[in-house]
Formats: sequence, C-alpha cells, structure tokens
Amino acid sequence: MRFLAVGVGGCDRVLGQSPSRLVARGLVNFGAEELPAMLGRRSSDLAADLGAQYEREIVHRDSLILLNHVADS
Repeated sequence: MRFLAVGVGGCDRVLGQSPSRLVARGLVNFGAEELPAMLGRRSSDLAADLGAQYEREIVHRDSLILLNHVADS
C-alpha cells in the first residue's frame, strides 16, 4: 500500500498495489515529508526515537473510509 498524504488532518488517499487502485480515504496524522522515514516501523519504535507524538497511526481506522470497487469483467 502507498499513502498519498498532503498535510496533517487532510483527507488523503490510500492506494493499493497498483498506483491506480484507490482503496481508501482517510484523515492523516502526519505530513507527506514525515511518512517515508516512518513506513515499516513500529509506532513504539517511532515514539522512542522521535517522541510520544509519533506513537499514533498514520490513518486511524476511525478516520478511514474503505472504498468498495466492483471488479471489471
């Protein structure tokens, strides 16, 4: 998955394996410039290295809308 985040609190897109496959939209807790260094790391590790404010999800499930796609025939 890939996150397209433009700013903290923005409603941004979550892409699937294919760059053209939009799977969700959600409110992000971090800016686009912060995400590359965070991806693949545990929240607890981020908090230990960068501070308690980093012990949050990129997009919390309460702020996420999954999009249902109809399969092409």
